[in-house]
Amino acid sequence: MGLEQKETSAALPQVLAEEFLQHFRLGQVCLHPTDTICGLTADPANKAALQRLAACKGRAESKSFVHLVDSLATALAFWEPLPGNWETLLASIWPNPLTVIWKQRANSGLHTPDTTLALRWGQLPSWYQLVLAALKRPIPTTSVNHADAPAITDWAEAVAWLEKHHGYAPRGWCNMGPRKNTPSTLIRLDEDGTFQVLRQGAFDLTPWKPLSK
Repeated sequence: MGLEQKETSAALPQVLAEEFLQHFRLGQVCLHPTDTICGLTADPANKAALQRLAACKGRAESKSFVHLVDSLATALAFWEPLPGNWETLLASIWPNPLTVIWKQRANSGLHTPDTTLALRWGQLPSWYQLVLAALKRPIPTTSVNHADAPAITDWAEAVAWLEKHHGYAPRGWCNMGPRKNTPSTLIRLDEDGTFQVLRQGAFDLTPWKPLSK
């Protein structure tokens, strides 16, 4: 099951995607749905936009963001070759709420503070999948909250929060609630193909652990 959603005839997926992209490309902080809790994003190729995103959360610019992608192929284009059989595993696991940290390719064009890249391909509403496909690169995502406060999981509350920070929330989109009230599971891959769970979240990796080497 994907994220519960309602895309009305007045706000078709293509219309929603095009309007979102206009604001995103202007450097605004934007609200978006995910396969877990709603999130905030900004253009990763625009350093000023990323600074605004960090500022509205009270978050250090040196802290890395998780990024969403529209496909495994996009992830592979921005990562160094995956260790072990992780390319095959992710082809079976994704799209799902599993975020994977691995080495970032050199000259990726992304403004990130380190040499790794945390990526996820999730089960997204069709209009946001169109956004990611149009951009053809990983897009940052972070929870809707100040750094010292709990994450907001209700879409209407997230819209109200972002309005106070002069960001953009999609019009015509009625989010009926998050798919899960927990963030994604976050893992870091090791050179030998094993992995470390940094955060246990919405995806259970237990059945996959014996296959990861």
